[in-house]
Amino acid sequence: MLSLVQFFKNRKENACFFRIIVLYYKRCLVKRLTYLLDYPGFVVTTDYGNFDQISHQLDAIANLARLYPSLDFVVYHLSFPHIDNGHRLRAELGMWKPFENIYTDISAIQDIDRPDEFPFPKSEANVRIAKEVLGAKRIIWGTDSPWSATFNTYEELATWLEKVDIFSNEELEDVMYHNAERVYFKPEFVEANRQAVDQVTKGLDL
Repeated sequence: MLSLVQFFKNRKENACFFRIIVLYYKRCLVKRLTYLLDYPGFVVTTDYGNFDQISHQLDAIANLARLYPSLDFVVYHLSFPHIDNGHRLRAELGMWKPFENIYTDISAIQDIDRPDEFPFPKSEANVRIAKEVLGAKRIIWGTDSPWSATFNTYEELATWLEKVDIFSNEELEDVMYHNAERVYFKPEFVEANRQAVDQVTKGLDL
C-alpha cells in the first residue's frame, strides 16, 4: 500500500488521486478499529518507520487514541529516535502524553541510532527523554530479535538497561515486565481468549 501511495505522491499530476487513496485507507482503518471495539483482547501495534518516511504519522496515532480510548496502542521502536534530533523525539512523544492508552516499546533503537556501542549511550539518552515525557509505566522493553541480534548480542540487548542509571529497580521491573503484562494480558482479555472458539482448529482437539 505505501509503495502505491508514494508512487502517486511523487507525481504532481496525480495529487488529487493521491488524496483519494489516503482518504480511502484512512476510512478502512477507522472501520476496522471500530469493529475491534466489539471484541475484547485487542491491542493495536504499529511500526511506522523513520521520520523521513510517509508512514511516520505520529499525529494519526494520537488522533486514533483519542477516538478509541478503550483500545491500547503500542508504537514500536520509540518513534525511531535519533539523539542528534532529540528535540524531535521530545515533541513527538509530547503529542502522545495526554493519552494514557498510548505506549511505546524500545526495541531496535540501538540499530536505528547507529553507531551505538554497549551499553548504548545514544539509546540511554533517547530513553531518558521517553521517561521524562511519558513516564516509566508507558515504556515497554523489547529487542526486535532476531534482526537486532545480528548487530548486538542478545545478552547486551537484554541487560543494557541494568547497566545505565535511567530507572529505579521498581521502574525497571515495570519496563521489563509489568507494563507488557498490563497491556497485553489484561485478565478479562485472557479469559475472552480462553472462551473463544477457533473455527479453523475447533475439530482438531488441540
